[in-house]
Amino acid sequence: MKRVFIFYLLSLLCCGCVFLVPTQSKRDINLVLLEQATELYIQYIQHRRTRTDSGQLGVVVDIRNIHPRKDIAVDWKMVFYDKERFEIEPTAWNTVVVPKQQKISLKTTCMSDQCVDFKLYIRDSKN
Repeated sequence: MKRVFIFYLLSLLCCGCVFLVPTQSKRDINLVLLEQATELYIQYIQHRRTRTDSGQLGVVVDIRNIHPRKDIAVDWKMVFYDKERFEIEPTAWNTVVVPKQQKISLKTTCMSDQCVDFKLYIRDSKN
């Protein structure tokens, strides 16, 4: 038993500790799903940021409807922030239908060149 304990201690000393890095979650990309139905059936895939020649921030967020039999209509809006985390420019609510088992891209560009971050809001469509 002592040999096992000593071996364990030596292994820890030689190898060090292992730190697990969490994978990216919806919260890491500033995605806010406002209602339970959107939480159940709308899945984040990825996002891309671009800068125009004039310095404006463009954002494309890919989402997927994971419902097996139903198209889902959602409203979405993007809110842009400056480097101090002050809200600069919210977009209007837009309605889009996400077909069953399909991916779509939500695209928008901030009109100000001061935008550095964004938050995407998605809710059930009221139409």
